[in-house]
Amino acid sequence: MRQEVFSAVRRAITTHRLLQTGEGVVVAVSGGADSIALLHCLLRLREAWSLALTVAHFDHRLRETSRQDALFVERIAASWGLPVTTGTWAREERRDRSLQEAARRARYRFLEEVASRVGATKIALGHHRDDQAETVLLHLLRGSGLRGLRGMLPQSDGRLIRPLLGVGREDIEAYVKAHQLSFVEDPSNRDLRYRRNRIRWRLLPLLEQEYNPAVARGLARMAALVAEDEATLDAVARESSKGLVDIEGERMCLRLSSLQALAPAIRRRILERAIRSVTPGAYLTSSHLEAVDKLTTADGPEAASLPRNLRAWRSQGFLYVGRRRPESRAPTVREELPVPGEVLIPGWGVTVEAAIQPVPMADLRAAGPARAYVDWKQVLPPLEVRSWRSGDRFHPLGLKGNKKLQDLFVDAKVPRERRDQIPIVTDQKGILWVSGLRIDERGRVGGATEQVLVLTLHREGDLGDVSPGPMGLGIS
Repeated sequence: MRQEVFSAVRRAITTHRLLQTGEGVVVAVSGGADSIALLHCLLRLREAWSLALTVAHFDHRLRETSRQDALFVERIAASWGLPVTTGTWAREERRDRSLQEAARRARYRFLEEVASRVGATKIALGHHRDDQAETVLLHLLRGSGLRGLRGMLPQSDGRLIRPLLGVGREDIEAYVKAHQLSFVEDPSNRDLRYRRNRIRWRLLPLLEQEYNPAVARGLARMAALVAEDEATLDAVARESSKGLVDIEGERMCLRLSSLQALAPAIRRRILERAIRSVTPGAYLTSSHLEAVDKLTTADGPEAASLPRNLRAWRSQGFLYVGRRRPESRAPTVREELPVPGEVLIPGWGVTVEAAIQPVPMADLRAAGPARAYVDWKQVLPPLEVRSWRSGDRFHPLGLKGNKKLQDLFVDAKVPRERRDQIPIVTDQKGILWVSGLRIDERGRVGGATEQVLVLTLHREGDLGDVSPGPMGLGIS
């Protein structure tokens, strides 16, 4: 048994590439048998791998004797010639999470702080196969999806590693006994008020006795298989999200029609990534994700609440995640557009360019949301670039009669938040081009056209087309 644990740790490090030669490692040591065994194995590997080991112990102060555990870890580290850092929990307000969840997060914050301070690239945790089985059962009882059923990963969050994940509790106990290693027992691990402990001391023994003596091994194997499937789905979701998610300041914007076309499993992953990008570190539950997913349905609600006073809402064909801005008009813009020439609008991050070309030289096939061709003979200079105004009307190319610009925005599903930054090009007769959407009917390029006015929109950090297709065409 004594060699099996060490071999398993070395094999896990190699198979999953948990460590590289010369890395600094913070070893989380509670004082229990699992963390002591992990520290001992890494100490045996230190010289061959040129590892710089630092011991870290976090006192949650959840029981009166916890200080004794910290002193024990300090003595062990000193006897093995290792630096040690201890920390205590300030017991901050827990708000939206349980006591155990808050304590766990505080411990991880402490470990990250220690790693950053000592320049370590990895944090080694003592989770083992039985911990994995308990975690999977916990998530199963909560009705978790694949992400919960995959349990813990050999490596996660960049630098967290779990070299003991393939080792059982009995093997660890045999290892510390064989090597005559001292450790401490945490009496809270047998407190049946905690659900994990009830799973450990009641549910798992029942399953082993009545159904499968190797149930922990089976659950761990299932978690590994699920982790592979989950990784594949995540890769598909990342690829599918390209061009679908826009960042607008502190908000995420996603096109609803694109979301609705995705398989539910992929859509939910994209939504989760978007939510977590604007709520880093927030306690996000499956209920939050389900509420946001319902916003993508045609008859779903209009908004959903998220942690930290954030919201998700849909508006004019888009789904937004973040902090909703009050409805207010942006400052109006009115700039003269020289022909030929260009005008830069720094506040919008756009440049509108104007040029004149003979029809034979103009590539009319290049017309689209960012470029329009207008019959120059129908234009009455000077030209202006301005923001839209309430009551604006024009005759969109290809439609019958005049149309309110506001109605055009609604039909094209342009969100209210974007309308104020859509450049409108006008001459002395009225609107010539609503950039990204349509030109006016009078600018249609026909057989009698000799010269065309080429209008081009350049946008910094493209926010995506606001039109469903190339509606700027001026060709008859």
